[in-house]
Amino acid sequence: MKRILLVSDNHMDNDILFDVYNQHCANVDYCIHCGDSMMDYAMMHSFFLCVRGNNDDFDYPLEKIITIENRKILIIHGTRLADYAKQTRLIAYARNKGVDTVFYGHTHIPALVNNGNMVLINPGSLRYNRDGSPRSYCIVTIDGSTITPQFFTIE
Repeated sequence: MKRILLVSDNHMDNDILFDVYNQHCANVDYCIHCGDSMMDYAMMHSFFLCVRGNNDDFDYPLEKIITIENRKILIIHGTRLADYAKQTRLIAYARNKGVDTVFYGHTHIPALVNNGNMVLINPGSLRYNRDGSPRSYCIVTIDGSTITPQFFTIE
């Protein structure tokens, strides 16, 4: 069993990012940032597996594919792929990459999509959520092929 701290879109709010990191880092196996940290990659890379968001100017990778337990995971910001309602383009892109799980950001809306053979998780934004919900992040537990997200809000 592995636990993952999943965050996205803090848009240079370093305080909230590292408050969340410090609260959970001792109890997780991975810390993943889905883009738009707008922070120096060398510093961010010391704490998080991270990808480039549409507002990141540093030399982040556009996406990463990793395997945790029995899940093949695409980490991507989602620019031009993530929709606010349906995730059909993102699902098609992920299938083409041969993954069964996607961690993404960009929309600033927490989401869980499980269509049977593909799971998409967006932790929402640490800065602000566009749907009016509180700022959010996620702890994802992977146990074999089972994936369980737990969303947390920040008031």
